[in-house]
Amino acid sequence: MAKPSKFLRTLSETRNWKLHEAGLLARVGRHWFGVESTSMTPDNLVIRTTVVPLSNEAIEKLKAWIGEKTNRESLVKGTLMVENGSLVFVTAKAPLSRAAGMPDAVANLLAGLAREFDALGLEPACHRCAASGSHAAAALGGRPVELCDTCFGELSETMAATREGNRKEGSYLTGFFGALAGGIVGIVPWILIGQLGFIAALAGLIMAFLADRGYRLFRGRIGRGMPWIVLGVLLVSVVLATFLGISVSLMLEDPAWGFADAILLPIVLLAEPDFLLAILKDLGLGILFAGLGSFGLINNMRKEGAGAHLTIQRI
Repeated sequence: MAKPSKFLRTLSETRNWKLHEAGLLARVGRHWFGVESTSMTPDNLVIRTTVVPLSNEAIEKLKAWIGEKTNRESLVKGTLMVENGSLVFVTAKAPLSRAAGMPDAVANLLAGLAREFDALGLEPACHRCAASGSHAAAALGGRPVELCDTCFGELSETMAATREGNRKEGSYLTGFFGALAGGIVGIVPWILIGQLGFIAALAGLIMAFLADRGYRLFRGRIGRGMPWIVLGVLLVSVVLATFLGISVSLMLEDPAWGFADAILLPIVLLAEPDFLLAILKDLGLGILFAGLGSFGLINNMRKEGAGAHLTIQRI
């Protein structure tokens, strides 16, 4: 789970609001607000809450209020979006962590939203079923939300069953072979991009994506070992792609080279110090760019394997 940004930690300390993993839970009047901002995206806030009944007229009035506030206060730039009854208010102002007035601006924004909700007759509601009423807060997959007792119980049972199923279903071994097959397929775009004279992070992303798809297609186990298997396959694929890229270049420059000879030559040349140094340099750059391209995907796999998205608790 991503760590909360410095700004959220400051906001929690100064307002005595609950900080949980990547999110902040603020109670303002009758309403709960989940505020998210991570150390990876410190200059963006996402504010979530659920209210009912959310009519088109109420939405338009809220949009007008936010537009007026945006024009009046330069520290807050916002867009209102509606998702399954949840109001998703996205604010962005760089840099949040260094804007001295931001804690007060965000607190005023939440207070203003709560007042507008009350003026429009909007009631706080459960994030999942939209049942009106003042419900207790919960962390759902690390995200602070308001959940009624019924939904909390149902989600707890469902997530527990899914976690248990993930532990029993699938196999790391079949997942490894699937990831390897995907990684080998991913060598093709890597070599094609390399023939254009580039080592691109995009190629690493494609290779990691195909390894991930292969892992799942071969019913690999969803567990903590999953990202390590895909990462290992990614490294092996980069090594293979580097050597095969040299072989392909040889055959393109001189069609007289046979496939077997072109494959063996880079291996034989490893005994030459200059060639060894050059190949290590290429491997280092390849691994670097593959890591840059695949970091987000591997990190998401790590969270999924650890069951971070299948956690729920009252806060």
